[in-house]
Amino acid sequence: MTSSVSSTANVFTELAAAGPHPEHHAAVMQFGRFVGVWDMTVQFIDPHGDVVFDGVGRWEFTWILDGLGVQDVLVYALPDRFSEPRGNRGIGTTVRAYLPAERRWRQVWAAPRAGNFIVMESESTVGDIRITGLDMDGSHLEWAFTDITADSFTWTGRTSTDGVSNWRVEQRMHGRRRRIPEPGA
Repeated sequence: MTSSVSSTANVFTELAAAGPHPEHHAAVMQFGRFVGVWDMTVQFIDPHGDVVFDGVGRWEFTWILDGLGVQDVLVYALPDRFSEPRGNRGIGTTVRAYLPAERRWRQVWAAPRAGNFIVMESESTVGDIRITGLDMDGSHLEWAFTDITADSFTWTGRTSTDGVSNWRVEQRMHGRRRRIPEPGA
């Protein structure tokens, strides 16, 4: 009988991928270009446009699903809880899969502490990324990666009741790639 620790490790080993799928390299690099660790500034904005949370976080992206997927984990400290243990932080994960036959990405964002489980999609592009879907309350969502360079990006989350007008920004994040020092440096 296999212990739960070794079977769990096997699940993660099977999920992980060494890099992009070679037959779909250009398409999967839409999100593959983010693979690595990013230091984040995180802001939440209320319906009046006031920043109600301004903190720091870490967003880590990795290859999964034979190089046809990218998974991330976003962690940020909640207000006045920087030193508290797990369970008192903002944390969520996105599993993204590129579907070659559709030439588009489907993704799921899960943040149980916040009560979120959202399914979204985006088309494969080389520039800015627009991700669309519905929030759990039925409102329209648009998440966007913009100003993308090798070392930085801006992520903006917008919502609208009708998906046509009255879009409002509810979250904004800026990322800077974390550099790992070279051995001996």
